Amino acid sequence: YQAFTLANVFTNNQDAFTKNYYLYHEGDGSLPFLIVNWDADATWGISWDGTPEDPEGGGIWGTKNGLSKKLAAIDQCQADYAKDFLAALDGIFAYEITSAAFAEIAAQVEPDIRFEECRWEKETSFAEQLDVVDNFLQKRPEYLRGLLEAVSGER
Repeated sequence: YQAFTLANVFTNNQDAFTKNYYLYHEGDGSLPFLIVNWDADATWGISWDGTPEDPEGGGIWGTKNGLSKKLAAIDQCQADYAKDFLAALDGIFAYEITSAAFAEIAAQVEPDIRFEECRWEKETSFAEQLDVVDNFLQKRPEYLRGLLEAVSGER
């Protein structure tokens, strides 16, 4: 659950906490619960309608998230969460890592996007959307770091 929350808060996927996921569990107990996100069109600094979202929004627990709200009320859970999230911001969520992964994926899909841009009228170009996501990847970690340091007392 914590990995699910960290990933969705980092990407600012506000829909993930109220809908757009599937909770799966084998009845025989052979597998842990799995959470499968879907319809993540309002993430990475781009709203569902294609307009930019402020990378400094959403908070550290997600919105309308009842379970996280209850966990945040427990001091030890809040401290552990902040510690793990700060470590992720220095690791897997660091700009150097996320921007490299993003550039690789963008290069893979670019030929298909160019084809789609020829077929559909769009208000923004692929290049403009890449800039929005890159801006998000640059600004999001420091915004979250500030919120998390306030909770954890770390500096």
